Amino acid sequence: MRIYVAIIVLAFLTPGTSSDTHWQLNFESYASDERQQQLQAWVNTAVDNTHKQLGALHYKHVDVSISQPVFTTEAVPWGEIKRGPPVQVVLEIGRFADIKRIRKDWTIYHELAHLYMPYLPAEDRWLSEGFATLMQNYTMLHAGIYNRGQFEHRLQAGLARGKADTRIQQGPLSEVSATMWQRQAYQRVYWSGVAYFIEVESELARHKLRLSDVIARYNHCCFRPRSSAKEFISALDGIAKTPVFSNLYSRYRLRHDFPTIKQAQIAHLTISEINLGAATGQ
Repeated sequence: MRIYVAIIVLAFLTPGTSSDTHWQLNFESYASDERQQQLQAWVNTAVDNTHKQLGALHYKHVDVSISQPVFTTEAVPWGEIKRGPPVQVVLEIGRFADIKRIRKDWTIYHELAHLYMPYLPAEDRWLSEGFATLMQNYTMLHAGIYNRGQFEHRLQAGLARGKADTRIQQGPLSEVSATMWQRQAYQRVYWSGVAYFIEVESELARHKLRLSDVIARYNHCCFRPRSSAKEFISALDGIAKTPVFSNLYSRYRLRHDFPTIKQAQIAHLTISEINLGAATGQ
């Protein structure tokens, strides 16, 4: 039997919205008072860090549901978004995981980033997962959880895994994405999406824009909980006033190969004023 303990985590008025985004933390299994306070502070911090990076959410209410399995060696072995209603961030936390390990884990940042995009069809899952993967790393860099070297290493290593997996998971990216779960093609799908958004960042920089600002404006003006990729991409092009999103999308979805991302492109993400922001000097 599950024991539900509801705790109000955070309610705040975010810029660009007409109402509060209310966050509620629910424990789906027993947690001591001390553990509840630790996890509440962790969720607060992750929400705040993500808000600083991506701005206001469109959603008025989000539940964060935490269970604590006993038999796991990972700090945060699982996370997912349920679009609801209510919208939920579902997390599994190792019951005996040290809070320091939990704070360094990327899962909550990945799932929170998903909330800033609509739910897309399976053949475009590479867009959703690529965005969430890149943004989790951005947010953790800006928050000082990663330094520049760690950020660059994680991207390089992930892209290498994506390239290796592409030799196994063959076919157009859209087809591989549609059958990602069955094929276990996670590395190709996730990291092809990361490569797409790195290329987007390079092009946006020419227009003195950054991806996070475009997404923040999308959530303010045009957000839809569910959307086709073409509708979503078209909205981003309109905000950026450049067809960079659609031009790259039309090429990527049909790719059989893995994109070539140069080290200079990755380094630029950390040294450019456009993307460095609060991470300067970290």
